[in-house]
Amino acid sequence: MINKRWKMSTTNKKARKWLTREGFLIYTVPHSRFSKDAFGIADMIAIKDGEIFLVQIRTNAWGNMEIFEDFFQKNRVNMLVILFKDREKEPYLRSWRRFSPDYHHGDDNKENGQIIQDGHDVGGKKEIK
Repeated sequence: MINKRWKMSTTNKKARKWLTREGFLIYTVPHSRFSKDAFGIADMIAIKDGEIFLVQIRTNAWGNMEIFEDFFQKNRVNMLVILFKDREKEPYLRSWRRFSPDYHHGDDNKENGQIIQDGHDVGGKKEIK
């Protein structure tokens, strides 16, 4: 059986590597048995092209996405959920973007690790229309 703390640490390292490769500047929220995520929702804070994202890292399952939807609706901040599945190199991504004119929840998109939402590509490779 794999230690949950080790698995979380490994997944967070993958996420930091992916975010850095995609050009994000990142701050990792320190975790301990006494500390919680930033705002109760973010493992990391990332900046790219003048936009700030609250980032949550998941392993193998999305879990309850309503938490993120509710937080976004209340606070209107950019959010990114990164899901790494065992034995898969590239992540699955969901995003909520404050500057999107026709906001809607991002679907499970996996296209070379790119974030696709309302025609925008936060991953920096190309714009999807």
